[in-house]
Amino acid sequence: MLLTACESTQTDLGMAVEYLPSTDRLREGVVNKYYYHVNPGPTRGTRTDVRYQLYQLTASDELTISSYNPGFEKYRTSVYTLQDNKMLLAQNEHYYGSDTFRAEIIQPVAISWNSSDSASVLELKMEYAEDNTWWNIQTQQNAEDTTVAGRVARRFTLKNRYQRIYQGDTTVEGSSYQTTYAAGLGFFEDQGVSSAGEEHWELVEQMPLSQFEQLADHRRKHVGYINPEEAIDQPTDFAICNSPESIVQYYHSSPDGSYAEGKRVMLNIIYSELDSSLLFDESGYLTFRFVVNCEGKAGWFITEQADLDFGKKEFNSQTIAHLYNIVYNLRTWSPSVIDGETRDTYFYLIFRLKDGKLVDVLP
Repeated sequence: MLLTACESTQTDLGMAVEYLPSTDRLREGVVNKYYYHVNPGPTRGTRTDVRYQLYQLTASDELTISSYNPGFEKYRTSVYTLQDNKMLLAQNEHYYGSDTFRAEIIQPVAISWNSSDSASVLELKMEYAEDNTWWNIQTQQNAEDTTVAGRVARRFTLKNRYQRIYQGDTTVEGSSYQTTYAAGLGFFEDQGVSSAGEEHWELVEQMPLSQFEQLADHRRKHVGYINPEEAIDQPTDFAICNSPESIVQYYHSSPDGSYAEGKRVMLNIIYSELDSSLLFDESGYLTFRFVVNCEGKAGWFITEQADLDFGKKEFNSQTIAHLYNIVYNLRTWSPSVIDGETRDTYFYLIFRLKDGKLVDVLP
């Protein structure tokens, strides 16, 4: 359920103040959780992932938006000033591993809240290495009033042109999006078409920063070494292809490691095999962590258990066994591919239960 923003004393943010969380909440920090859907084509099905965006307003009225992947790793920070009813990009950084890459901002206008503004151009240049350079030119076509989720909203049509020089080769691609900001919520949804296929961001939850930090701290415990001697699939003939130190997370490649037939097929299998009587009245998060080796085989399953407030709990052993059997029998996995090499990959599936019902499967 989306949380309603409280009233706040407005600062000088112009028209943007109507379409962002209240300034009191922005100063404390507020996080939006999104489902990110990509449909690369009719034969491959839609893939859904989770993304988070942290909004924070500084004392100088700069708006910082930090983006996080499903493993709660920050992968981008964008800093904006809001002037003359425009969001002006002042700083943009991307993170990969221990490396930080800062964009050169050639033209700064990310969004103009006015109905039409020919000056609304955002142009970035990013140099990842000597022979790896990326440009993006985003042009705003228009802005129009609309409503979403019963709220006043503003919808923008944005066109992008990407150019990349990589090892001497130049590629040029384009994309087109409709981006919507909703009163009290900020960025609400994005729908468009790019080289990846049809893409859709949708807001599913808004939470204070304190709740996000608690959530992230809990989930970070799921990211790390799995001791095969503690695996619940013992005895097993499962083996990884390389050393345990070389295992990567499923979200460290592009595209991400995933269930090979797509999340929709995976969910259909889970729900078709689900016996609700074995969930009893359980509530909480039951997580299965495991490794998919370079051949796409899964093993080394362990569990993490928490209540809905992310405190420690123990699930009914029959519930654990039932959901484990379902996950164990999901056989077709696609591990991460990095620099052309198929890697052993950490995965996790989180079952969110409430009063004996399965209400969500993440990521």
